[in-house]
Amino acid sequence: MKYYLDGYNVIGQANHISLADKNKITALIQLLQKYRKSGDHLVVIFDGKNNLVGFPMSEKLPGITIIHTSGNRSADDYIKEKVLTKKDKSNIILVTSDRDILIHAKKAKVTTIESAQFLTMFCQNNELNEGKKSPIISDNHINYWLSEFNQESE
Repeated sequence: MKYYLDGYNVIGQANHISLADKNKITALIQLLQKYRKSGDHLVVIFDGKNNLVGFPMSEKLPGITIIHTSGNRSADDYIKEKVLTKKDKSNIILVTSDRDILIHAKKAKVTTIESAQFLTMFCQNNELNEGKKSPIISDNHINYWLSEFNQESE
């Protein structure tokens, strides 16, 4: 299967990678390398960073292609033009939670999966993508802290 990932959108849905992290792209690629199954090819598309570069730049790793669009073009536009206009869409899955891209994908009859769902499925490890949870607080915890503050439980 060939997955096209809206790179920053996937990072934004991953609780273990921050969009503010300067190494966010590397962290995502390492995660994808760790969990990629044989036979799957991932194309990860990011917005271009350099306005002086007028063409997309790509890097190929085993089973993963990383594309940075040209500096004056968004990843969203690249996905809509390059991915959604492919003739053979039978083995493509587009990974994004961007509503505009999802609408275009539906019109183009491209299979989609939302980023959070992809992370859960791809990594087969729910803790990577589940919402951040509060710890379980037992009655013992409550009673301990109530006693610390000289309160009595009911």
